[in-house]
Amino acid sequence: MELSNAELFGRKAQNYWRSRPRYAEAFFDFLELTAESRIAEMGAGTGILTRELLRRGAWVYAVEPNSGMRSILERDTRGNGRCVITDGFAERSGLPDGSVNLVIAAQAFHWFEPEKFKAECRRILGGGGRVVLVWNTYRAGVPLIEELDEILKRFCPKFRGFHGGLRLDECRRFFDGACERRIFPNDLNFEVERFVNRCLSSSYALGKGDPQFDRFFEALLDFFYRHQTGERILLPNDTVAYSGAV
Repeated sequence: MELSNAELFGRKAQNYWRSRPRYAEAFFDFLELTAESRIAEMGAGTGILTRELLRRGAWVYAVEPNSGMRSILERDTRGNGRCVITDGFAERSGLPDGSVNLVIAAQAFHWFEPEKFKAECRRILGGGGRVVLVWNTYRAGVPLIEELDEILKRFCPKFRGFHGGLRLDECRRFFDGACERRIFPNDLNFEVERFVNRCLSSSYALGKGDPQFDRFFEALLDFFYRHQTGERILLPNDTVAYSGAV
């Protein structure tokens, strides 16, 4: 039986929390957050983006259906009166009509039902505000990234390549033809444990019960040690954001 998205990420929550990178500082300048910003963060996960939004003074309504990820988010934001955590979905957030002026989905939009998500955005934005879809994604066309891509294709049947978030045509369809695409350099510098955990945190990655897991694990270690400098590896990466009205 295939696991649901929520169940799949529930098994990977600790790896996700330990290893997923932050977003480029320039991305937050682009958002132009103020103390009046009221943000619905859909698929908030373990709170990697949530914590950064809160640190900049915004109000955040963090929507996350997975209990394992949500428990980490609750732990790390406990006591912050500007954070409201909701057990909900991007398509059914449970937030009041017109309650926010910005909707953000980080690393998550490809799991959503786009038309239902769009309708939910319109409802909670109350006819104003914008939607931002953002990803951290490895930079295309770089030999180092292409080598890692080949390892993942060899061992992970569900891996479909580093696609840089949505294709621009898919984004235009979601935003009814009018969206802005911005790219912010955000190279990642990992030591070995965090690099491996980052690879294992992806939904397509093999789990420990898979017969190919040990070979996959060894291939990741081999890649790291062949390319490391000073026991760290630098991976070319960008924060890619799409924004517009719906």
